[in-house]
Amino acid sequence: MNNLPDLGTGKTILIAPLNWGLGHATRLIPIVRRYKHTHKIMLAGNGHSLSVLSHEFPDLETVAIPQQIFFFDQHFFSPVNILHFYGLLKKSIREDYETIKDLIVKYKIDIIISDNRYGLRHADTYNILITHQLMLKLPRPWSFLENMVHRNLLRKIRKFDECWVPDFSGKENLSGDLSHQYPLPGNAKFINPLSRFQNKIPLPAENNKKVLVILSGPEPQRTEFKKRLEQIFIKNNITATLLLGKPNLKESTKNKLITKLPDATDDEFINLVKNHTIILARAGYSTIMDFYFLQKPIVLVPTPKQTEQIYLAQHLKNHPRFTFVEEKNLENYFVNC
Repeated sequence: MNNLPDLGTGKTILIAPLNWGLGHATRLIPIVRRYKHTHKIMLAGNGHSLSVLSHEFPDLETVAIPQQIFFFDQHFFSPVNILHFYGLLKKSIREDYETIKDLIVKYKIDIIISDNRYGLRHADTYNILITHQLMLKLPRPWSFLENMVHRNLLRKIRKFDECWVPDFSGKENLSGDLSHQYPLPGNAKFINPLSRFQNKIPLPAENNKKVLVILSGPEPQRTEFKKRLEQIFIKNNITATLLLGKPNLKESTKNKLITKLPDATDDEFINLVKNHTIILARAGYSTIMDFYFLQKPIVLVPTPKQTEQIYLAQHLKNHPRFTFVEEKNLENYFVNC
């Protein structure tokens, strides 16, 4: 169970995820459930992440907050791209900070719960940041900078009243170095992993060879990954279901081998997981938390050169619920499994 703090009663709480994949939104679902009966909850954000929350909680008021769009490809860690990304990130934080000033006055907000959006805070509100990234894993040529980046993150984290870390505090944890390498800042606390499936009954195993792929993450890697998998499935005559994670799409598509579903409700998702033996996804932290609670084995395929996902997949490769496969070895995995 989560270890979510008591926030009193009768407050207006603004809850806002980062729009980088759907995981930042789905892991906020148990937080909304925890506080919606004792507080007035507003949902803020943009893109698919806000769509997920508004679909899950159609009775709650939503407000759009624009955010910079970040693209991730194999050239991301070049010096020029890193500097460009850092500039966009600083701009996005400034824009969030300016936007929140008007929202606080308009909606009389008392508490802000921000998932990885460092600009969503204000001196007149109680500010809570949710993140499992107290340090960043950098590629080998840049790893000597990890401590400096950690100190920079601490300066941003300390501007919040509280920092909630969605993981266990002990050695048996899911995030490894990302949350445990350095001592926690004084305003941080472990709240245990977060998942919309944390109260679901563990799923029985099914004995079939059907494959379920859960697509997530930023473009263009997301679409490139989907195309690569489709080629493998067609070439090797593999029956598969692709869960696209695009709630704004209206229709499913199906051919002889591949079924594509735009999105799924919680119950639909559980049925998909139950009825597929091989489940494959990117090694995003929210996906890892979901399958920890579902108690269902999953194959983690980290996005190439995305160092956090590579680290998480390696960190969990000896865990009974997680298998680590590099994208370049996917076809061999399916041929031999």
